[in-house]
Amino acid sequence: MKNNTGKKITKLIVMLVCGLFIAGVMGTASPASVLATVSGDRVPPRIFGILIDGADFVNGYGRMATVTVSACDVQSGLGEESFACTGPYSDGSQDIDCGALAYGDNHFEVTENGTYYFAVKDLAGNTAVVNSEINCIDKEGPERRDIHSYIPGAVNGYGREVTLTIEAEDLKSGMAEEAYSFDGGETFTAENFHTFSENTEEVFVYRDALGNESSDDVVIECIDDQPPAIRAVKEEPISGRNGYGLTTQLCVDAADTKSGLSKYAYSFDDGKTYVSENRAEFSGNGVCLIRVRDGLGNETRKVATVSTVDGSGPAVVVSGNPTATVNTNVTLTVSVADSEAGLSSLWYQNDAVKSKKIVERYNGEKRGKEKVTITQNGTYTFFAYDELGNETKKSVTVSKIDRSYRSSSSTIRVTTPVSSARSSSSSRERSVTIGGDSSASSSSSRKSVVIGGGTGYSEEEDDYFDDEGGQTLFVGVSDNSVDDGPMNEEVYVPDTDVLMGELEENLSEGPIVGIDYPDEPADEGPTRGQIIAMGIGIVMGLLGLLMLILWKLGIITPSKLLRGTVSGEENRTADLQDTLADDDTTGTL
Repeated sequence: MKNNTGKKITKLIVMLVCGLFIAGVMGTASPASVLATVSGDRVPPRIFGILIDGADFVNGYGRMATVTVSACDVQSGLGEESFACTGPYSDGSQDIDCGALAYGDNHFEVTENGTYYFAVKDLAGNTAVVNSEINCIDKEGPERRDIHSYIPGAVNGYGREVTLTIEAEDLKSGMAEEAYSFDGGETFTAENFHTFSENTEEVFVYRDALGNESSDDVVIECIDDQPPAIRAVKEEPISGRNGYGLTTQLCVDAADTKSGLSKYAYSFDDGKTYVSENRAEFSGNGVCLIRVRDGLGNETRKVATVSTVDGSGPAVVVSGNPTATVNTNVTLTVSVADSEAGLSSLWYQNDAVKSKKIVERYNGEKRGKEKVTITQNGTYTFFAYDELGNETKKSVTVSKIDRSYRSSSSTIRVTTPVSSARSSSSSRERSVTIGGDSSASSSSSRKSVVIGGGTGYSEEEDDYFDDEGGQTLFVGVSDNSVDDGPMNEEVYVPDTDVLMGELEENLSEGPIVGIDYPDEPADEGPTRGQIIAMGIGIVMGLLGLLMLILWKLGIITPSKLLRGTVSGEENRTADLQDTLADDDTTGTL
């Protein structure tokens, strides 16, 4: 854009100088000599001034400059279009072809710094050339020196907020009054700092007085507003058995990738207290509210459950204590269970004998059932222990045993096994015969004896005896006969004292203790072994009938026949049968 005012002033000055010069010459020379001088002009114009100016200059700089060339010629003079400009060049050593230049007036607009050549041509065609270095053009933005960050309360280089400060300068036109933008140039401020409270990516812009801008892409990632990560919470019983303990501990696995965990990072009471250890011990089950915090106070909350503390003893149930008077032993069923650490042992103690005696030991089993035969009245306390030593006591008072009590009829029942087959049972069950002090014995207190193999039932629900593999037979005295099934045989004896006397002769002093592992009676149909046993029973029945006929005829007696044809154990069975026959016992065996 041309500056007309400057152009006119410059033109007037040039005309005035040239006019004075010509007037002086003409005052001393004739017109003829003047024309002769012009026609023989070999002197180039004189360039005596170059003026650089700009409408938007700030501190001597602008985005564009106007250059005005001042020159004169004392002979042929200058025409309307006597000035030319070429450039910019990197230096002032260029060879300029003045004939190839485009001439015009003496004003030129330049927008780049560099070396410019200005040529002036007079009317005679003589040219003068000068160069000028122009460096007042400012088209570059400010230069950033540095960006400082300040994080209040920083932990490991992270904080809740950060303040960024820009250091920038412009060596030409200088910085603008509102030079800084922290939002990509949407708004500018005179302050060269800004505070951020979240991570972001932003463009910082800064500009000079002429509006030239510079920018930087800034990534802010030093803000830590995220809580730690709780990766796992593990429950570990202390000195436990089978996954349970008297106490347990919760172990927290947590991490924070920015500011890191606090020195006291863990709370197991929902933030009331914080500790440095990532584990805590508990003596009871329940819900635990866990908090974990990082170095800046960001927290993560998690609900955990404590479930492996076993602080209670096993469950104990005792059944079978009669409510009516009996003249036999009493069989109690002691059922124990511990679904946590598991069973360790079962003990009993008589009120007359203060020392404990073992009933059974376990190895962490969850359930157990023991058949305990009580031989005399008294209070019996059962102690059940789990694998952690937790104890449960259960006392039972037996008071209905009366050895002098007799009903209208009495039956001695000898049972033979229905089958040697056994069905499986998920819980252990044993039979134990106990009484009072084991050092005290009485024939009236011993009414059961192990003499063979078999099973037996009584009308009492818990008075059940079984063997393990057909090795044990319990013979008991009861007031009522019981049908033991089609394969069982009963021998009725009018006077039981005879047989009981013989049985008591074989009993040792003190209570009898026997243990077996009975299975529940199978519900399926007869097995192969049962069918074979049934066939053998039929054959033996027919053989017995034949022997009876031969005995009635006096040909042979059953005892001689058995002793001559069967094994020693069968001979002992035959002796028992002969004893029952001599006592006028009725029934078949």
